[in-house]
Amino acid sequence: MKGNRYGSSPILWGGSWVYPPYSAGPSYNTRLQAGPAADTDTASLIRELAKAINGEYNAIRTYEWLAREAPDEEFRKIISDIKQDEEHHFRLFSSYYSQLTGGRKPEIKAGPLPESFVKGVEESIKDELEDSKSYQRLSEIVPLPLRRGLINASHDEQRHATWFSYIWNRTR
Repeated sequence: MKGNRYGSSPILWGGSWVYPPYSAGPSYNTRLQAGPAADTDTASLIRELAKAINGEYNAIRTYEWLAREAPDEEFRKIISDIKQDEEHHFRLFSSYYSQLTGGRKPEIKAGPLPESFVKGVEESIKDELEDSKSYQRLSEIVPLPLRRGLINASHDEQRHATWFSYIWNRTR
């Protein structure tokens, strides 16, 4: 296959040939184009996806626990809705990971659950904001199909942090 009008070569992504983003400066990156560095960059992407999958898995566990411990029905509903978003992210990232690794699954490590409801909410605010930033950064170096999923997940994480801030303020 020939490159696009910018000279980059397409890569196989989810059964379709796609072109990496055009590099017009420091805010764009063509690291996923074919060539000697492609293996290193794909390995880095796979590691980052495995980290995101583990984060989503542990968020799901934590939010199940928080929903059970919630002091009222309003908080339980909010946390359950957030958990559903995290389950979607987990499935999405797992699908991308599987496509990149030929069907393998990442190793999942269960983290500790919070000491208390309030501590769990505090930790969740921080984790959601860190995940949002991580997904934004990662979205800059991936092909378009994955970029959209990461940007949407980043927006979800920001919204989750806002809801957890609301809960935290109401429980203090």
